[in-house]
Amino acid sequence: MGEASEKVPQPVYERLRDQAKQRDRSRSSEVVMLLERALLSQPWDTEALIAEAEAFHARFDTPLPDLVAEGKRAGRQHDQIPPSTLT
Repeated sequence: MGEASEKVPQPVYERLRDQAKQRDRSRSSEVVMLLERALLSQPWDTEALIAEAEAFHARFDTPLPDLVAEGKRAGRQHDQIPPSTLT
């Protein structure tokens, strides 16, 4: 990766190197694959995911877990829910 690898933080570089090796790719190929996955993937349809989860739980006559329902009501993403509610 040459000059660019000098600007990549060491832990990121090591993870990239290890991941590329596990997948039998060059580091450059791994970077391209990761960028394509990140930049070309479709955004998640959260409403469809919630509807699917509700339908799944309805089949077993169980409500969604409180954390999911709370996040849905608040319109927050999982990482924005205070850590105290995750325990």
